[in-house]
Amino acid sequence: MPPQMPAQPEFSYATLFDITPDEKLPFAVYVFFKGKHIRYRESGEALQTETYNRFIYKRINKIYIQKKEYALFEQYSSSKKKAEEDAYNDPKQSVEQKISNQVVRKLTKNTQRIFAGDDADLGKSVESAFETVSDIISNTMAKPYLRIFDKLAESPNSVINHSMRVSLMSTFVGYSLGFVNPEMLEYLAAAGLLHDLGKTRMNFSDELEFTEEEEKLLMRQHPAKSVEILERVPSVPDEVKRIILEHHECRDGSGYPNGITGGRMHNLSKVFTIVNTFDNMAGALPGNKNEKYQAAAKFMSEKLRTHFDPTILPRALKILSGPMKLK
Repeated sequence: MPPQMPAQPEFSYATLFDITPDEKLPFAVYVFFKGKHIRYRESGEALQTETYNRFIYKRINKIYIQKKEYALFEQYSSSKKKAEEDAYNDPKQSVEQKISNQVVRKLTKNTQRIFAGDDADLGKSVESAFETVSDIISNTMAKPYLRIFDKLAESPNSVINHSMRVSLMSTFVGYSLGFVNPEMLEYLAAAGLLHDLGKTRMNFSDELEFTEEEEKLLMRQHPAKSVEILERVPSVPDEVKRIILEHHECRDGSGYPNGITGGRMHNLSKVFTIVNTFDNMAGALPGNKNEKYQAAAKFMSEKLRTHFDPTILPRALKILSGPMKLK
């Protein structure tokens, strides 16, 4: 009689967004790849933000947990939700904090939907994003002193949080610089939510990890890919698509994907590129929020001046980083 094969473990799934990157997990994490479950993280390990983002880019939106450990996941998930609800409903919060909580909660849900949704749902996801954009603009114009993006500053630098911060930051900076037309603010806020969408639709290999070539392709081509995707959604204004296409261009022509100079960039793109670069830099730096913001502003003002409009850069960095003496 041939020996019996050991029984394969049974799995239940959760969404990638059910876990927080860089946080130690009390259960092992598996991914389903090439027809089998692969243990990707041991219990007690974290899924780093870089890996978390790569999963999003590769449309790996589900994680798997052995059923024998699923109770640990449920405890983890329940504890997270309770902490979020307690913070959300804290009676000691100011009116401003409550507003920030409400905006961020709605924004998070819709941004996750944008990045995780199927192509068939893209139109609905984008429409939902524009509904959230209206909230951002109304709150910015009603209480222009609120820096709602600060609430996200200490969060892991996932592509989800980055997109939300850039949406909030660019609206805040645009309004503070005098772009008080709600339509212009809508363009900035929507571009913030949608500018990295192309990273989820690149032609990657079918391997779990990225190759070096794919990393380069991701960086150089995602603005054009984002626009290509949004061309299928008639409701997206041309101005939003142009900001997205230009969000890695530079005044001196050293940017991508088209290497255009500042004279050919949309005025709103000139604001957006500063905000996007600022958040990317701050997110990669050590320290608390204030230290990151100050360091990013200092580096951009001293080392990247030729990349940005010189009439906008000092003012935008002062708004973003708070009181600071820039050269």
